[in-house]
Amino acid sequence: MNTKFKEESIIVINTWAETIEQNKLLHDCILNLSLLDIDICLVSHYPISTTIQNLVSYYVYDKNNNIYDGGSSNNIIESWFWHYDPIKVLLTRFSKSLYDHHPAVLSNIKNSFYMAKARNKKYVFFMDNDDIINISDLHSFYDIYEETLNSNKKAWFETYQIIKNNKDVDSVNCDFFFSDVDFMIDNIDFSKTIWELGLEHHIFTCLKNVKDEYILNIRDGKIPYESKFPNSDMNLMHSKPPIHSKNINPKIKNFHLLGTVLLSENEHHGLKPMFIIINHWDRENKSQTFNNSMFSDVNNNFHISFFINDKLSFEKKISLTDHNKSFWSQLPDIEDKNIYRIEANLYNEYTREWDWFYKKEWTSNDINNIKKDGNYDLLL
Repeated sequence: MNTKFKEESIIVINTWAETIEQNKLLHDCILNLSLLDIDICLVSHYPISTTIQNLVSYYVYDKNNNIYDGGSSNNIIESWFWHYDPIKVLLTRFSKSLYDHHPAVLSNIKNSFYMAKARNKKYVFFMDNDDIINISDLHSFYDIYEETLNSNKKAWFETYQIIKNNKDVDSVNCDFFFSDVDFMIDNIDFSKTIWELGLEHHIFTCLKNVKDEYILNIRDGKIPYESKFPNSDMNLMHSKPPIHSKNINPKIKNFHLLGTVLLSENEHHGLKPMFIIINHWDRENKSQTFNNSMFSDVNNNFHISFFINDKLSFEKKISLTDHNKSFWSQLPDIEDKNIYRIEANLYNEYTREWDWFYKKEWTSNDINNIKKDGNYDLLL
């Protein structure tokens, strides 16, 4: 790699390292990239430890973490169906927006590109911290740099969706891209406030009038950037479950795990709730690598406790290691004057402690609210 490439370029890692798992990914990401001997900058809305900061050249922190809630007129109701004999489950979720974190990412792009300009850098590789680039793929950074400059282009992107031609393109993937610093600063509207179609569509729209000035790599496989980084692990913690309960600990980042308490529409089951935990895989997802994550071989050991009027009714330890397996337990009928509570703790292999995964308390007054979360049936 020539000296000019190293002097002109900087790698920006967009990160939110709150948990031990996220910090480990960030650490691994930096260590591999450091072999390129290029300046690395961390950009974040969450404080980064000084230990991690000392591994990079620059650190940009913005405590203003803008979140988009979609507004009251943009509320979304999603449903998801699960059927693995003998249970059938329909889950629903009421959410504000699919793009809640996109304003924060856009501001990270803005902050990092202006920082790069201030440090006299000409080019930025922008990527997420859950992209672990295999050492054998590091040459692709230089390949993308050369391909872009030799083609007299100013940036390199990959399409967000899996497509076979560029006629259907309406967005670019922002998990990894390469760009001339001024190209992004001059063309991107960083004041975006409405997110009907998300960050990827916004960036694509901003660049519509200069589409001949950048390379658009057509993604035709399930794994993003597979053509450039075939041996690497991309988006290891960068997806969402199809449905996520408000009773699940938001700090649990294993997006394959779902947990909920449901009632049945089948009169045979009366008011017997079911508690269920699902380890969900093999999801068809056109935009992210749901099935290629750091949680593939995790044991998922749970300690489950059920209480009636604060008295322990039962407890159980289970393991959900296999993909597309579930644990379910039908609970006693909901009766007046009783208070019910379910707690499920998940063993943290990093801290070697139990983290709470799911907590829910209910009485007979909560029956209608429980029904809004979905329903179940038992085929026994």
